[in-house]
Amino acid sequence: MIGTSEPFRICEECDTVWETGAPSNHAPFTILEEHMKQFGKPPLWSLLERLEQGKATAP
Repeated sequence: MIGTSEPFRICEECDTVWETGAPSNHAPFTILEEHMKQFGKPPLWSLLERLEQGKATAP
């Protein structure tokens, strides 16, 4: 997400967000609206920044 250094995975079809690990049908996961609300941001795809797989690193 633009303005943060916390990478996460998101499903482009259903807006499911996984903050850690690989996508699965089991918790922990949330939806984009709830995830963005944690940062005080609206659930807009324009606020997301696509990273190449394997390139996500914390500063």
